[in-house]
Amino acid sequence: MTATWAILLTDVAIITAVIWLWGKLKPVERQLSSSGCAIFLGTLMGLAAIALMLMPAMPVSGVFIDLRVVPVALAGLFGGPLAAIAASVIASVFRLQAGGAGIVAGVLAIAVAGAAGSFVHLRNGAKRRTPWQIVRLAGFLAPASLACLLVLPPEVRSQVIPAVWFPLLSLVFVGTVVGGLAFLTELGQQEMARANLIYRQVIDSLPDCLNAKDMEGRFIFANPATAMLMQAASADALTGKTDFDFYPANIAKMFQADEAKVIAAGKPLILEQHFSNQVGGQGWLSSLKVPLLDEEQRCVGVISHNRDITDKKSLEYRLAVSQQHFSDALANMADGLAMFDANGILQFYNDQYAAMFPKTQDLRVAGKSAREILQASIQRGELLMLPDLKEGDWEDCLREHFFGINRLQYQLFDRRWIETRSRYTTEGACFVICSDITHAKEREAQLVNLNRQLDEAAHTDGLTGLANRRAFDQRLEHDIHLAHRHHEPMSLLMIDADRFKAYNDTYGHLAGDECLRRIAGCLTSVARRQTDLAARYGGEEMALILPVTSGEDALKLAQRFHRAVRDLAIPHTGNSSGMVTVSAGLATFGGQDGGGIDAAGLINRADEALYQAKSAGRDAVCRWQPPLRRLKSDGMGARS
Repeated sequence: MTATWAILLTDVAIITAVIWLWGKLKPVERQLSSSGCAIFLGTLMGLAAIALMLMPAMPVSGVFIDLRVVPVALAGLFGGPLAAIAASVIASVFRLQAGGAGIVAGVLAIAVAGAAGSFVHLRNGAKRRTPWQIVRLAGFLAPASLACLLVLPPEVRSQVIPAVWFPLLSLVFVGTVVGGLAFLTELGQQEMARANLIYRQVIDSLPDCLNAKDMEGRFIFANPATAMLMQAASADALTGKTDFDFYPANIAKMFQADEAKVIAAGKPLILEQHFSNQVGGQGWLSSLKVPLLDEEQRCVGVISHNRDITDKKSLEYRLAVSQQHFSDALANMADGLAMFDANGILQFYNDQYAAMFPKTQDLRVAGKSAREILQASIQRGELLMLPDLKEGDWEDCLREHFFGINRLQYQLFDRRWIETRSRYTTEGACFVICSDITHAKEREAQLVNLNRQLDEAAHTDGLTGLANRRAFDQRLEHDIHLAHRHHEPMSLLMIDADRFKAYNDTYGHLAGDECLRRIAGCLTSVARRQTDLAARYGGEEMALILPVTSGEDALKLAQRFHRAVRDLAIPHTGNSSGMVTVSAGLATFGGQDGGGIDAAGLINRADEALYQAKSAGRDAVCRWQPPLRRLKSDGMGARS
């Protein structure tokens, strides 16, 4: 019996050794997937089960027992079902090959062990395994292993169970607990190693300097940023050295004195330190120094966290200089500048701001509200742009006209123009810049007037005062587009002075020019809508664009124009009527006349109608009709 206990205790040692080996093989496992890791653990535990079966105890002659169920159950507990299956398969295959009367009991015990470990694993999920879970698994596994012996033949069972029940129960329980705790210990060490590695990587990657010194000022730890600051070859090169090895004596003594203050006070100290190194470089450090305490809370050194603030100090200096420059610029700038807080209270301003508004200069001082200033400016007649406001309208006026937009131009009582530009800060404050733009507004008005004159000249015929051909083409394209969009009718009248060449030859070109001007006057007299456009199309040809005009209305207007020209009674001996007359062609589209026509198509139709009027003897207005309807004309193309 003593040999049995010795062998079973050796099995426990084997299980512990395999777990230790698993921990050492972690680098191999890291290259595997999660499923691969489970199979890897299950394989190791299955091989451990084989090793245990190769070294069985023999409490009774011909009866062998071992702790094969322990590694299988631990594989399921720590690796999950996949690991349990791998371990169970390996152990079961080996047991089947071994044969013997206890083959069924042996395989059944392996299967129960794998299932028990997997059950505990799945029940607790990804949570960390606890000693209590291991004890409960051992408490189940030990009697379950003994129960599997009940499947032995009765004559074998009666000999085996009395001989093995106590050592089997005891060592399966002990082996499971010891193996599980070994697993927990190994996992804990691995986690600690990972944590230490992470901490070290974090410390090494810090851009700030982190180091620790002993009571004599010798470095016992430093990160790479510290080595870089002190121009050392590496962080390890600092170990055992002091500040005197890297800084001038006066700087090193200053650092040493600061650390002595921390040790004496026993509490952290934050300070800024100016330094220079041995190669002449200078800078500033923001240092947090904390006492380094041992397990008994005794101070054994100083931990320093240093941040290089040389750039910050340089920036602060430049900022101070900039602020001085800003103050000087503020006092000498031509524009007025003011700042109102989020509540609309004037916080600061320059002299130019107050001087721009002489009638409210007394109110434009710090502490006054924008509402009060605006109200007084309007009531005193300083602003010309705003009407009288009711009491409840002041806040809306402020928000809409002065602080609601980025740029606003308005005129003062003395005819000066002021431009106000507003900019908001993230805190809700508003900067207001006021500029005198009177001269710019005067130049702008002159330029607008000049541009208007140039635009009129570019789109007006110099002889007749009508729109020129360029303006005609642009308007026709635009009006046809609108007519198509809104499904509205549109008409075009093309006009030609009858036998005008003969008129020029008889009376001269000056008389011809005057004749065209008088005809143009008749045309503008009948085209009175703002949407109508009378144009000189070329030479003695004129045109009239009539948007939103049906064919019947356009024909009536064309006939009035035709009569108006005859009523001028301008003599023309070269014309059959003895006076100046015109021929006109009318084209309409939209409504019942069809859509889909473009500018060129409408002009062609009007030209065809004009040609019909001339063919009919001139001095007539003809309306364009489709070719099939012309033979059945109702007389609308006859002389008017």
